[in-house]
Amino acid sequence: WSYLFLVLTVIVMRNLVQSSTGRAIISVRENEIAAKAMGIDTTRYKTLAFVVGSFFAGLAGALFAHRYPTLHPTAFHFVKSFDPLIIVVFGGLGSITGTVVAAFAWAISLEGLRLLPQGMELWRYVIYPLILLLVMLLRPQGLFGGAELGFLKSKIWPRREQHVSAEN
Repeated sequence: WSYLFLVLTVIVMRNLVQSSTGRAIISVRENEIAAKAMGIDTTRYKTLAFVVGSFFAGLAGALFAHRYPTLHPTAFHFVKSFDPLIIVVFGGLGSITGTVVAAFAWAISLEGLRLLPQGMELWRYVIYPLILLLVMLLRPQGLFGGAELGFLKSKIWPRREQHVSAEN
């Protein structure tokens, strides 16, 4: 189920980003004053982005709840809240491909840290901030920056030629 919803989420987000609504949301993200000056209703698009993000967060929460037999508040400690931040910064803000690759890399690295000897798991609290700082200093645009792979690339439409009629 998780992989099915991952594929559906990526497809929906790709279509949203490449639509006129998605371009309006991106313009509000990049420069709200300029978007407002161009006539974009910034409040509407901020609310829409919040609703879409909330929908996918609820979907992720539902999938997470089915993975574990019981949920307890201790499973959601303070350090766990840094995972999405690290994934987005590492993958690149505005890159779907980068976020997906960073999420897989982060999950693999978390599982790899479990292989450390007993007592070394506390080093996670040193490694997490170091990775975040190194990525922010060495590559502030993230792993992929704004680049996309495969079908996630936006189409570059050819320019239409302006035909000049003989009457003019």
